[in-house]
Amino acid sequence: MTNGYLEVISLVERLHRHFLEVVKLELDGLSIHDINNVQGMMLFNIGDAEMTVGELTLRGCYLGSNVSYNVKKMVENGYLVQERSVHDRRSIHVRLTDKGRTLRDRLSGMHRRHIEMLGQTTITEADLQTVVTTLRRLERFWIRASDLVQRPGQFAAWSPEKCRTKDQAASACETRGRYRRSRRMPSLPSLAELAPGLSAAGALGPSDIDALAAYGVRTIVNNRPDNEDPGQLPAAEARRLAEAHGIAYHHIPVTGPTLSRTDVEAFAAVLRSAAQPVVAHCRSGTRSTLLWALTRLDEGADANALIATAAAYGIDIAALPAIAARLG
Repeated sequence: MTNGYLEVISLVERLHRHFLEVVKLELDGLSIHDINNVQGMMLFNIGDAEMTVGELTLRGCYLGSNVSYNVKKMVENGYLVQERSVHDRRSIHVRLTDKGRTLRDRLSGMHRRHIEMLGQTTITEADLQTVVTTLRRLERFWIRASDLVQRPGQFAAWSPEKCRTKDQAASACETRGRYRRSRRMPSLPSLAELAPGLSAAGALGPSDIDALAAYGVRTIVNNRPDNEDPGQLPAAEARRLAEAHGIAYHHIPVTGPTLSRTDVEAFAAVLRSAAQPVVAHCRSGTRSTLLWALTRLDEGADANALIATAAAYGIDIAALPAIAARLG
């Protein structure tokens, strides 16, 4: 385990450097010398979106520490345009210019070539999905490890993963949440990444919505009926808080006994048109995950694979086949 763990860390770093060298060669081949490889990938990751400079880092478009410098250079060289938000004059948004979109399209072509070349190797789509799954698990582990290092000792012992009962886990989550929210940068609630651009979460409070907004979430889908628990944030108030951040808000309340085909279709309709990233939530994340799985079943996905994806996050949807059969 020790050698494998350290080798993965080294490989991730080397792969990143190799990939940036490939991008540099692509730019050289296009005779483009007024933008570097890191900036080129920032453009590719921004795509058609419009976001603040802070969101470039929070949404993973750029992971370095000098984002403002890179934005400044791309604005100077005509790849990005900066504009003040019409809703908050203190906020500066960036988006691609025509020149930026042209380079983005060329980098998309590079990715398509690489995918075609992969088809001529022994690397399969299943291999890539295995790598993605493993790296996502490592990401979650490192996030948790960071929390344990920074959290006082008594909090580490009350990790929800180590609790034997739901009450203990809820208490641990509450304690962890209080500690996280005491930091300057709001911390995200626990998220289960079900698919690219879609995560499931448990109950959300006002501070959780603030944190999701800070990290660039564009859509929230609430699958909880109002008054399910004492002190629960009402959907109308959650909508007000979300929309104040510019987050689209959808309320599709479901319960186990009343879950219907209409609920599944409504959830699927939102996912088809929603701006990403999307966070769907209920009390624990199970109902939201179940709704997602039912929509994927309608698209021909394998039930066992969906159940396994949920189980990787500790979410039990083993009843998925029976529920799907009931709904018809």
